[in-house]
Amino acid sequence: MICAAPRQSDGDLNFGVAIVFFHISSILARMVVRMRLNRSQTAQRRSHMALTAAGVQLCECGSPRRAHRACPSCGKYRGKVGIDMTAQAQRLARRQKRHEKELKASGQITADKEVKKS
Repeated sequence: MICAAPRQSDGDLNFGVAIVFFHISSILARMVVRMRLNRSQTAQRRSHMALTAAGVQLCECGSPRRAHRACPSCGKYRGKVGIDMTAQAQRLARRQKRHEKELKASGQITADKEVKKS
């Protein structure tokens, strides 16, 4: 049963709220979980949560690659070229050059910074 102290002044009101809060918290502290699982049930549920190592294989070029994926260094998958690595490198170079050109045009990069970077 929740009982609040009679209201006389602001100080007494805060005291009444504190009593109600203490009463509710003491009820919650005594509650028991009815559907609690025992240790074996918890362990059985968690037995399927184990991490497994990634399947790593060696490519024809000798570098490691993940199973069922193209090689990140040569771009081959099952003996065939899946990713054209030279075209990808050229694309990356073009993008980087365009980005530097935009930075120079905006004034964020100057010749002094470019010399230090190189």
